[in-house]
Amino acid sequence: MKARGFRHALIGEQFGAWTVFDGPARRPSKAGYQATWWRCRCKCGVEREVEQSALLGHGSRSCGCQSKRYRHPATTAERNREIATLSATGMTTIAIASVVGLSHQRVSQILRSAKRAAGGAR
Repeated sequence: MKARGFRHALIGEQFGAWTVFDGPARRPSKAGYQATWWRCRCKCGVEREVEQSALLGHGSRSCGCQSKRYRHPATTAERNREIATLSATGMTTIAIASVVGLSHQRVSQILRSAKRAAGGAR
């Protein structure tokens, strides 16, 4: 079986919510160096060129629709309950942060707020 060339190496691959459907193209990055760009389609339907290093290095996971989803108050309350449940199992804040996709400082802040709210309710 003949090996596939670099041109098709990432086509069809998924990176977070992105699916690569065309590319690659060589052009300067925002930092000024030559970069490889791929045409990607987000789960929400947005199409955009994404730099290869952002795809492979986990720098870009979606067009932004995924982070907007977590800003919704109902989703935020649900996420905070999930953090509290994981904390009750004995997981560290760093482990919880990797599960829910937040910084460990933010997870610590949420847990402190939850403790204050629980202490104030007694």
